[in-house]
Amino acid sequence: MLILSHSLGARTTASASTTHSNNGQGALLQVQQNLPQGSGIGYKLLAGREDSERAEVGINLQNDIGTYAFEASRFNEINYVRGTASGGLAIMNNAVFPSRRINESFAVIEVPEQPGIRIYAENQWVATTDRHGQALIPALRPYQKNQIRIEQADLPLNAQADTFSMTATPYFRSGTVLNFPVKTVQGATMNLQLENGQAVPAGAKVSISGYSDIFPVGLKGKVYITGLAGNTVLHVIWHNRFCQSIIKLEISEDPIPELGNVTCYSNGQKPH
Repeated sequence: MLILSHSLGARTTASASTTHSNNGQGALLQVQQNLPQGSGIGYKLLAGREDSERAEVGINLQNDIGTYAFEASRFNEINYVRGTASGGLAIMNNAVFPSRRINESFAVIEVPEQPGIRIYAENQWVATTDRHGQALIPALRPYQKNQIRIEQADLPLNAQADTFSMTATPYFRSGTVLNFPVKTVQGATMNLQLENGQAVPAGAKVSISGYSDIFPVGLKGKVYITGLAGNTVLHVIWHNRFCQSIIKLEISEDPIPELGNVTCYSNGQKPH
C-alpha cells in the first residue's frame, strides 16, 4: 500500500492511496475538511475503486447547540444514506444551556447584558454570547489551565471591562463559571484649549476629580475622556503648569459625543 497526503489548509487535507494484492489493484482519492472547535462546516469527498467502485460524500455541521452529520455512499453497487445529530444540556448558575455533546469539562461565560460577544478558548473561536450575555464552552481540558478570552472589538464603544482574559481549571466532567464584568462608561472627545485660544500642548495629562485614570492629550489639544457624569471637573497638568475646567455633559444617544473646543482656565473653575 502506498499513501500520499497533502495539507490544503489549517483543517483541510487531500490524500491518495493505492493498493496491490493477489485480488487486484485499487486506488482511492480523498479530500477532507475537519470541523472547527466552534461553529462551522466540515466535509469529506472520496472516490476510487477497491473490490468495486466506491464513492462517499459527507457534510458535517456544527453550531453552539449541536453537531449534525449527513453522509451518502455507494459500494458494491449498493447505496447508503445516513444522518446523525448530537447535542447536550448543561444546567448551571440557575440557567439551562443547550450545547454540543459534552464529553469533557465545560464553562459558562458571562458578559452581562452584552450579546454577540465572541468567546475564544486557546485563541480558537468557540462560542458567542446570547441575548443575555451568556455562552457555554463544552470542551475544556480538565485539571488544566484553559485560557479564555472575549473579543474586545465586539464590545460597544462605551463599554469598559476590567479584563478580557481569564483562566478556567475545571474538574473532570464538571463546569465552572467565568464572569467578565463590563460596565457602561460615558466618554467624550474634545479639543482642550487655553484662555488665549492656544491648544493645550500634546503630552499634557488630564484627570477627573475622584478618579485615578489619566488621559493623555494629543495633537491640537485632542483628548478622549471616560467617566464623565453631569458636571465633571477636569484637571490638566503639563510641565509646571496647571489648568482646569468643568464639563457639563448633556444627555445624548451618541456613545462618544464630540464636545468641540473646551477652555481650560488657569485661575478658578469656570463651567463650559
